[in-house]
Amino acid sequence: MDCPHERHEPRTPLTDSHPGPVPSGTVFVLVHGAWHASWQWASTQRALARLGAASLAVDLPGHGFEAPLPSGLRLPGQPGLATEKSALAGVTLEECAEAVVAALRSVRRYPKVALVSHSAGGAPASLAAERAPELVDELIHLSSFVPAGRPRFAEYLTSPSRPRPCAGRG
Repeated sequence: MDCPHERHEPRTPLTDSHPGPVPSGTVFVLVHGAWHASWQWASTQRALARLGAASLAVDLPGHGFEAPLPSGLRLPGQPGLATEKSALAGVTLEECAEAVVAALRSVRRYPKVALVSHSAGGAPASLAAERAPELVDELIHLSSFVPAGRPRFAEYLTSPSRPRPCAGRG
């Protein structure tokens, strides 16, 4: 039995096989940042739904409720946590961009598709928009890492012109 103060909304993916008429308006495809998942967008999705807008929050590879956890995470003293190789070490930017492209394809039946990224989600969102521009009508970066005119996100991170943290602030 659900607690009376908790509200559980069903999560249903938007797909091309979704029955019914072609929707009107904009669908927002939401891409989370590092150390987050689709759940980051829950309150945004509720607000969009109240306005009558559709949305789809993407779980990037290695993120979300099915993300692999370090083997010692839930054990007393967290043995091996500092030395165990991350299960996400092999996840590439290309794989993340492909997940975004797949999500974009699933909602292309909408008249307008807005791709929204946050934080490190800006890199796969930008790459997805570059690879499949026909699937994106609007690209919105919300406090996102953006390649800043460089062909690859990694080049931005190593660029001498990239903004640096202020002394004493990280």
